[in-house]
Amino acid sequence: MAKALRDTLVGAWELVSYVERDSPDGPVRYPHGADAQGLIMYTPDGYMSAQIQSSGRPDYDRPVACGGTTEQAAAAALGYLAYSGRYFVDESTGDIRHEAKLSLVPNYLGQFHLRHSDLDGDKLTLSSELTLPDGRTVYSSLVWKRAEQAGWRVA
Repeated sequence: MAKALRDTLVGAWELVSYVERDSPDGPVRYPHGADAQGLIMYTPDGYMSAQIQSSGRPDYDRPVACGGTTEQAAAAALGYLAYSGRYFVDESTGDIRHEAKLSLVPNYLGQFHLRHSDLDGDKLTLSSELTLPDGRTVYSSLVWKRAEQAGWRVA
């Protein structure tokens, strides 16, 4: 018997690529750059967390959360995507719904985000279609690879 998708998702996944298109076969753009970094985690008890960052974000003047100038803080926020909450898997379709309980983007709070999944061994592709307020549709595809298991000792 094949392992359920929900069980196979559990763990940490590292971002390989994040692309967007204005049509399913349109030209590719990289919202966080071609070398974006990210981590998505799924827990056995039904929670998830996704973090994606652009490379090359400027350091703050002081190395604390509120230590940057307005411009540095804006660049940090614009170069980062983060949300977490519960997730729900439709085993028959492979669809995953992420419920944003916490989010860098305030508009995501309380929203469900549908992700179509394709799992091939240690490679997970999550894709979505988002209709913007102006009526345009954005097609996103994020490819993840299963992260190496972390050790229990302090590095």
